[in-house]
Amino acid sequence: MKKFFLLLFVLFLPLYFYAKDFNTYSNTSPHDFKAFTGFEKLFGYTLYGVGVNESGAFYMISQLKFPLDTYLLKIGFEYIYSETYQINFVIKRNFIPYAGKMEDSDWGYWYMQGYPWAYFDTLDIFSTSDASLSYFFLGADFIYRIKIFSPFIFGFGLSFFSELFYYEISNVDQYYPSYNLYKDYLDPATYSGHIIVSGKVMTYELRRFLPYINIFAKYNMDNMDFQLKGYFSPFSFSFDRDDHILRSKEAISSSSGFSFLIDFAFSYYFTKNLFASLTSTFFYVQEYGTQTQYRYKETEEGSIGRIGSIDYVSQGLEYSFGFNFGYHF
Repeated sequence: MKKFFLLLFVLFLPLYFYAKDFNTYSNTSPHDFKAFTGFEKLFGYTLYGVGVNESGAFYMISQLKFPLDTYLLKIGFEYIYSETYQINFVIKRNFIPYAGKMEDSDWGYWYMQGYPWAYFDTLDIFSTSDASLSYFFLGADFIYRIKIFSPFIFGFGLSFFSELFYYEISNVDQYYPSYNLYKDYLDPATYSGHIIVSGKVMTYELRRFLPYINIFAKYNMDNMDFQLKGYFSPFSFSFDRDDHILRSKEAISSSSGFSFLIDFAFSYYFTKNLFASLTSTFFYVQEYGTQTQYRYKETEEGSIGRIGSIDYVSQGLEYSFGFNFGYHF
């Protein structure tokens, strides 16, 4: 972690002095402050899988894919000092709990049970469930702005984002896609149809921490402006906790990897102070780590205690469209 931030310092120090030589911004006002509120429609998913990570290839055994079909309220501000240093801050919170259907997939289930007639790569178990989501986002930017020629503004800096997901999963609809392949060996009374389980069956909590290098570009035109920001992190990290209530099994994971984000905004000023913005974002993250599983209640599968550890992969894809309304002080 220390090496990562030292690398950022070394990379940006020359750019800082280069920018100071070419920054021709006229400092008409030492302070500039904007506050805004709005909403976003969020799409996408976050997923994790367990399996075998071998020589850069991940062989999936089980995957859980959680939906992100929800609406967010947001509030934030932008502060510019001496037309050179910019700080952005935003928080977001969803206000509609239902997020869509969670999908649970298991490959090679019969193969891992030791049955000689089974293949290791068949999708043997698949289920969908209702997903209720509590989501929270916090983001902060520090940007050094450069105005080399009007009306374009450029910048670069550092950012930190954090996401918290808490899911409650209920009402499982499960079936066995490989039944027709293995029907000579499986009991049709159990495996030929769907299994429905009502009520809450699982909870899932995920925390992401995303330190970023950012780049910034803005174009001003009369009472409009266009803003584009790009973010890249070679070291994102996450922690999650999965409670399979029906199996009295808890899984705890940690992972690290990379992520990037692109953010676009178009703003229109109705007056000198009042403005509205249309926004769009795209985000991707992929991480690898280890999951450790525990059984907290004795069941037919085994006794209480640590079950073991397994290779783990986490992935997220998010995109959103939003509207802001704000005031320029």
